[in-house]
Amino acid sequence: MKLRLCANIDLKNINIAENMKPEIKTALAIELTKAKVARWEEDQKGVSTQGVWWVQAFHEAEKEINQAEKNFAKSKSTMFD
Repeated sequence: MKLRLCANIDLKNINIAENMKPEIKTALAIELTKAKVARWEEDQKGVSTQGVWWVQAFHEAEKEINQAEKNFAKSKSTMFD
């Protein structure tokens, strides 16, 4: 599986909106997964478990996005603060 090497993605620099659409979350998770797999491919050349690792990386990316979304919601001030 050959993937385009993505730039390092830092969720702190991405504007995560409250109640992000599932399609946007999935697209972001795929891009994060590509970046993780590309870094993994550099470190693990010739290892045959990359298909399994791809799925694991995707789930980790989804968790990171959900956590970033929760952090954004917590940090958002209200008019009563």
